Amino acid sequence: MAVATTHDLPTLRGYWESGDLTLGKSLGLYPDEVVLRGLYQERERAKQGLLDALHRYGCLPKRCGHKASLMGMTS
Repeated sequence: MAVATTHDLPTLRGYWESGDLTLGKSLGLYPDEVVLRGLYQERERAKQGLLDALHRYGCLPKRCGHKASLMGMTS
């Protein structure tokens, strides 16, 4: 069985919008801006990889965009 998220992880929307990283910064978990910037960059790469895979396997409608950075997560 595979799932997109669990109770131990941010919601899919929270992950897509990097809400967990924003919250972590506000809580002082990421005092090094360089590290935090790297986490945001890695998140963008991961989002693009997920979107690419969903398109590749036909899991999204053709009208759905192909650039993760331009796509919001809607409920």
